[in-house]
Amino acid sequence: MTIIGLLIGGILKGQELINNAGIKATVQQVQGYRAAYETFHDIYNSIPGDMVNATSRIPNCTAANNCYNGNGDGMVGMMTDNFSHDDQSATTALPQLETTMFWKHLADANLISGINISADPLKPAWGETHPAAKFNGGFHTLLTNETGDNAASGMYFMLHLTAAGDPNPGPNNPAVLTSVQAQSIDIKFDDGNGKTGTIHVDDGGNRCTAATTGVYYNRTDKACLMIFNLN
Repeated sequence: MTIIGLLIGGILKGQELINNAGIKATVQQVQGYRAAYETFHDIYNSIPGDMVNATSRIPNCTAANNCYNGNGDGMVGMMTDNFSHDDQSATTALPQLETTMFWKHLADANLISGINISADPLKPAWGETHPAAKFNGGFHTLLTNETGDNAASGMYFMLHLTAAGDPNPGPNNPAVLTSVQAQSIDIKFDDGNGKTGTIHVDDGGNRCTAATTGVYYNRTDKACLMIFNLN
């Protein structure tokens, strides 16, 4: 029994270490993308993805590499008032295309790695058109002005499980994070509350945070859709 107990304890400890490493790596990724965004803006005086003359100014940003200009309106993609249902991938239409070009412009400017600079925006995939997350899933960009319990306004990174489709988590559509994992990231990176600060979460079926208070539940099902404020 003692040996079995030690083995179980070792497995649980190993899982905890893996979980903590994933959380730390996710936080570091977001910080890196924020820094890349700021550096790009300093160099080009433009927003990646939205840059109207990217093909003439950014190295390797060519039609042959499926790299295109934005519309220069000061925003990336389309504004949404419900971030938990935002899906702006798998298109070449502006302004929706800008959400994919955001990453391609950064990569072509040698400010991020982890995507294929010639990837087709009509075929979204982690590690191709969008960066994969160290924890699971990957990152999209998001422009939102949602009000109510899930109020969030501005430009965000979304930690999304699938590279295309409706990100809203539910019983048959899991998210990347459990409420325990999401709370750990929020505590390390922000204020520990899912409805305030620079990090917000949404869920399917009231399984991540209390809707009115933003307090995280103690659950292990993957139900938390997390977004990180960019600026």
